[in-house]
Amino acid sequence: MSQDAVKLLKIDDKSLVSDLDKAGYRKMGVIVKAVHSEREAYAALKKDSYDVILINLDYPNVNAMSFCQRLKNDPKYSDLHVIITSVNAKVKNQQEALSAGASLFIEQPFPRPFLVEKIKKMLELKTRDEQRIAGDAKLVIKRQGSVLPCVLADLSSSGILVYLEDGIKLGEAVAIELSLPMVKKTLRIAGEVVRQVDSSKSVTASGDELVGGIGMGIKFVSMSTADRNELEKYVHINNSKDLNMIYYL
Repeated sequence: MSQDAVKLLKIDDKSLVSDLDKAGYRKMGVIVKAVHSEREAYAALKKDSYDVILINLDYPNVNAMSFCQRLKNDPKYSDLHVIITSVNAKVKNQQEALSAGASLFIEQPFPRPFLVEKIKKMLELKTRDEQRIAGDAKLVIKRQGSVLPCVLADLSSSGILVYLEDGIKLGEAVAIELSLPMVKKTLRIAGEVVRQVDSSKSVTASGDELVGGIGMGIKFVSMSTADRNELEKYVHINNSKDLNMIYYL
């Protein structure tokens, strides 16, 4: 299993979380831990970290709304995404779920691929809270062996925002060579274009305006452990906690 697998804590009736169901999720990059009470959920959270909690509103052993509120009011778990599901998708249930702090309300039944897609799209939002910096990093972006002229707007441990003379299609793979101050080696990173940014918001992490070009969010897909350590250390040292998050990977 990839280290990037999503960890899902599922609170539901025991019969609805079979080994076959877990195996299906695992093949799609999601590791499911099933629990059947709030007590078991808290025990699991204390023992391990999770990306998402999925709570069935129709499961009588757990009050999904109040449990979600308690989680969101607890500083230890306030950043944890909660998804509430139900066969009853009336507007009142959806509004109460979101008011309780849930990130999503999903009507049951739902196909496994649908849920996984929703979760992964939702978790992309987590990069909005990551440290992002302007810094003095230099980079070269290559697509199919050709170097693309670009300007670095900002950098995080998960990706970059750059401005290019010509845009790149979403989903396209690129090779990145990143040079960081005080780091002797060039970091070599495989990236994927995940977002195009409105050029009217051409502002770097330092607040400087960039004129012209097409803003592209590039997600870091893979790099060596040594390169990742250097990158995370550089971002942490140079981070400004007061940055107004504008661009997201």
